[in-house]
Amino acid sequence: MGNKTSTLKPEIINDLEQQTQFTREEIGDLYRQFLHDCKDKSKMHMTVDEFKKMYSEIFPNGDAEKFAEHVFRTFDQSGKGHINFRQFMLTLNIQLKGSLKQKLLWLFDMYDIHRTQYITKDEVKQMITSLTNLRANVLHGIGEGNVDDLVEYIFERASSSDKIRRENFIQTAIESRTIQMILEGAAKAANNPYAVRRDRSGSIGRPSRSRSGSLKSNTSDDSGGNDSRRGSLIGRRGSLDIQRERANSLR
Repeated sequence: MGNKTSTLKPEIINDLEQQTQFTREEIGDLYRQFLHDCKDKSKMHMTVDEFKKMYSEIFPNGDAEKFAEHVFRTFDQSGKGHINFRQFMLTLNIQLKGSLKQKLLWLFDMYDIHRTQYITKDEVKQMITSLTNLRANVLHGIGEGNVDDLVEYIFERASSSDKIRRENFIQTAIESRTIQMILEGAAKAANNPYAVRRDRSGSIGRPSRSRSGSLKSNTSDDSGGNDSRRGSLIGRRGSLDIQRERANSLR
C-alpha cells in the first residue's frame, strides 16, 4: 500500500505538467507533502481540518483557523470539505504562479465567502479580521484600527453600492495602493506555508530523502520577486506585488 501511494503515476505527472507551471520535481515534492499532511492515506484527500492545521503551525502566535477556511474554500470549489491532489495543484498553481489577473480572481473568490459572485461589507470585514487574528502583521498595521472604517474606505473606492463585483474588484486593486497592500497581505499569508518550507528545505513541498540533505534555502531573493530558477512568482517571503506584476504584464 505504501509504495502505491508514495509515488505518482507518470500519466498524472505529465497531466499536471501540462495543466500547471510546476516542474516535475516540484510536483513530486508537493505530492509527498500532500501525503504527509493527510491523516488517512487510503482516501488520498486533504480535509479542511488538515488544511487548517498546516496554517496553525505557520502562525502559532495567532488564530489561523478562519483564515485557513477562507483559503481552503478556493481549493474546494464543490464544498465537500476535502480536496484531492489534482484540485490542490490546480488552485495552488494559480495562487503561486498565476498571472496577475488570475491571482486577483483567486483573491476575489477568497473574499466571496458565500459564493454569490459579489463581495459584501460583512465578507470584507470577516476577511480582514481573519488576517489581523493571525497576529503576523501581514497587513502592516492597516487593519489594527477600526475595521469598520477600513471596510467603508474600501467600498468608497470599489463600489457605488453595497456590493463589489469582480470587475470593480480587479480595477480597484490596480488603482488603490492601500487596497493593494490589503490584498498582498492576504496573498502573502496564504502563501506562507510554501515560502517557509522553501526557506527551510529549498523546496515548496517535501523533498525526497535522496535530495533533502543537499538542498539549501534560497535566501538570495529578499525582494519577494521572481525566482527565475523555478519560474515561480512566489518570492522568499511568498509575496504578491500588484504594481510590479502589472508593470511586467504591460511590457
